[in-house]
Amino acid sequence: MSNPDLPSLPNESALANAALTHVRAIFKGNGIKSDKITILSQKIAQHTMNAGTYLELKPVMAERSAPGKVVAGNLVNSRDEAMRAINHSMITAMRDPAAQAQIANVLLARPDQGFGLSRQAVPLDFLKGEYTWHEACHTCHGSTQAPCQRCQGRRLETCIKCTGRGLMPCPMCRATGLLQGNKCNRCHGQRYVPCDGCQRSGMMGCRMCNATGVMKCQTCAGQGWKSHTIALTAQAMTYFEYDPKTIPKGAADAIETQAPLLAAEKKIKVKGRTADDKENALGASYEVEFPYGEIVFLLGKREVKASLFGYQSDIVEFPPVLDKILGPAVRELEEAANDIGDVAGKIKNATRFRLIAQAFLAASRTNIRKTVAYLMKTYDIGLSIGMAEKIAGLADQTTARITRKPRMIGLFLGLCAAAILNAAYYLLPLRAIIASYLPTPKIDFVLDILPLFLGGTIAIAAVKLTASGAVRKALGHLMRAGQKVPMPRAQTMVVAAYAGAAIITLITMEVSAYTNASSPYWYEILRNAVIRALGM
Repeated sequence: MSNPDLPSLPNESALANAALTHVRAIFKGNGIKSDKITILSQKIAQHTMNAGTYLELKPVMAERSAPGKVVAGNLVNSRDEAMRAINHSMITAMRDPAAQAQIANVLLARPDQGFGLSRQAVPLDFLKGEYTWHEACHTCHGSTQAPCQRCQGRRLETCIKCTGRGLMPCPMCRATGLLQGNKCNRCHGQRYVPCDGCQRSGMMGCRMCNATGVMKCQTCAGQGWKSHTIALTAQAMTYFEYDPKTIPKGAADAIETQAPLLAAEKKIKVKGRTADDKENALGASYEVEFPYGEIVFLLGKREVKASLFGYQSDIVEFPPVLDKILGPAVRELEEAANDIGDVAGKIKNATRFRLIAQAFLAASRTNIRKTVAYLMKTYDIGLSIGMAEKIAGLADQTTARITRKPRMIGLFLGLCAAAILNAAYYLLPLRAIIASYLPTPKIDFVLDILPLFLGGTIAIAAVKLTASGAVRKALGHLMRAGQKVPMPRAQTMVVAAYAGAAIITLITMEVSAYTNASSPYWYEILRNAVIRALGM
C-alpha cells in the first residue's frame, strides 16, 4: 500500500527532468520561453497497490440440427445429458486448479496482463466443445419415407388436362361445336368431350411420387434420423477491483480511466498471477508499483503545481494554464471571425501562438471534431477541452470567412472550364464517334456520366486551389520555406460544383439537340416525350 513515509526514488531526478522536458515542449511557441520553465520543487515516492481482474464464466450455446446421424464433438443420449455435460465442464473450470491457471493465463498473456479490464467479454477457446445426440425423425418415425406432399398419400392428383372437370375442349372442332359449318360429329355440338387423360374421373396418377403415395422424407433426407448438436463457446465477463483509497487520487483517476494502457505501455509495473486472494475466484491478482508525487513548475513568474505519475513521467492534475495564456489571442480570433477590425492583422497576431497556428492549419483541411482531437492529443496538459473546442471552432469559422470569396471565384472558373469541356464533347463530333462503338444506343447514357463527373471534379479542384491561395496569403507566415499549403476542404462547394456541372451538361445537351448536333439517344427520347406532353 502507499506510504507517505516512503523515501524518494533513486531515479527521481530523471523522472522530474523528463516531466520538465514535456512541459517545455507543450509551452514552446505558446508564450513562455523554454529557459523560463524550471522545476521549483519535487517530492516523488514509490507506491504499491493490490488489484485483481476477476472473471465470471458465461456459457454461450448455439444449437443446430442436421439430417442423418452426424457426429460432432461428444456423443450424448439426449439434450438433457448435453446440458449436464456443459454444466459439469463449467463447474470443473471453476474448481479445478489447472483449469483456473489456464483461464488466468488467457489474461496474463495479453500485453496489459488483463489489468483494469472491466465489463469486457474474454473468449476462452480451450473450453469450447460440441455435444451431439440422435433421435428418430418425428416426421417419418424412422421409416425414411413420408406421405407425398402433393397427393397426401392418396396417389392421385387433379388432372392437369381437364383441371378436374372430367371434360376437355373438343380437339376436332377446337371447342367451337362446328366443323366446316356443320355440327361436329365428335362432340355433337357440345364443344367438350370426355377427358382422355383421366377418362372423365378428374384425377390422374400423382407425378411427384409416381402414384406410390410416399416419397423420401424431406425432414431427415430419407435417412430416418436427425442429429442435434449444441456448440458451446465459453467466454468470461471481467470485473476489476482495487481500493482507490490506498493510492493518491491522481493515480486512482488515471488507473480508473486507462488502466490497461498503463500496463501495456509499461507506465506502471504489474506483476500478475492466478487469482488466489479470493476463494473460488477466477482471474488474475496483481501487485502494482508506480512512482507518484507532487512536482511544482515555475512558468516565468507563475508557480504551477502538478503531479507526476508512472515510469514515463506522465503529468496529471496540471491546471489549464494555456487557457489563460491564450485568452487575449482567442478574443482577437473572435473579432476576426465576426469581421471586426483588421481581420488579417488579428489572425496574424493570434497565430503567433503555436497552438492556434496548428489549429488553423488543421481546420483548413479537416473538420472541427478532428481538429479538437488533434489539439487534445498534442496538448495533453494545460489545455481544457472547452478551450480546444472554442479555438477549433473559431479557426474553422475564420478560415471559411477568408476563403469564401476565393472559393466563389474558383467555383466560377471551374464551371467555365466544365462548360468548355461539355461544348467540345457534345457540339463537336467527339461524342458521336465514341457512341458509334456501342453495341446498342440504349446504353449510350453511360457516355454522359463522364462529363458530369469530370466537370464537377474540375470545379472542386478549382475551388480548392483558389482557397489554398487565400490560406497561404493569410497563414503563409506559419509555414517553413518550401512547405506546401495543405489543400483546404471544398466544404459546401462540393454540392454546388456537381449541381453546376449537371446544369451545364443539360444545357449543352439541349443546345446540341436544338442545333441538330450529336445529342444523346436517351435525351432525344425524353425531350420528344416532354414536347408531346406539353403539346408543343
